[in-house]
Amino acid sequence: MGLSIQITSRRTGKAADVSDQGELITRGFAYSDPKFQNMDLVDTAYNFFVANAGFRFVITGIILDANRNVGANGASVIIYEATTATTITVSKTLFEFDMVKQSSKVLVPLLVQTTEGVFVSGKTDDDDVLATVMGYYIPS
Repeated sequence: MGLSIQITSRRTGKAADVSDQGELITRGFAYSDPKFQNMDLVDTAYNFFVANAGFRFVITGIILDANRNVGANGASVIIYEATTATTITVSKTLFEFDMVKQSSKVLVPLLVQTTEGVFVSGKTDDDDVLATVMGYYIPS
């Protein structure tokens, strides 16, 4: 004889899902939204996600590609929190990568939460980097 219980959200009252086999179903909070930027200017802010008051952004993945035109010294790529969409001033460094010519970095799955109400941006010191950042917003 089973015990009849229900797991619900305190905030919304929505009940958790259970499979037909009696297993608790778990999944991500939301689907990831990908944003691509062709980082083709040096020391320029490339905004991936805008600031939303009362929300944090959760980064679930990053894909970087340094193409064949990257210089001999490689490319430094920084993904950072910013106070405006156009600033190259880093409030908080989230990730920093060194990329050599014709290389790729794929970072999935990630589950990195930003500070509330910040922009998620990127910049590079080489003009030949392709970047995709994926994630979703959650209430603070």
